[in-house]
Amino acid sequence: MENSQFKNGMKSLKEYLVSAKKYNTPKIRAFVSGNSSVDMDSVVGSITMSWLCGVFRPGEEQYSPFINCPRNELAFRIEIVEHLNLFGIDEQFLKENVFFADDEEVKDLT
Repeated sequence: MENSQFKNGMKSLKEYLVSAKKYNTPKIRAFVSGNSSVDMDSVVGSITMSWLCGVFRPGEEQYSPFINCPRNELAFRIEIVEHLNLFGIDEQFLKENVFFADDEEVKDLT
């Protein structure tokens, strides 16, 4: 994959996450959650799966990733933050465009 294709793909992913967050606020309609352990593959998997749902089901519901830890704990999961940072998804972007366990919208689901 050429560098420009990669950058366009990441831009598309980030645009989708922003759009899905708006779609699911103030009430979550559709989300993807990884394992409750909130390890690397759970977080990356929920982000990827939400995006793929948008790619393969355009015009239908927009799925938001759900990270099953409080927002402030993300900083302690250094390997996840640093890995996603390599792909242009920084911690602040995640905090603004992904749902976390302490979000009001999520509390309505329980």
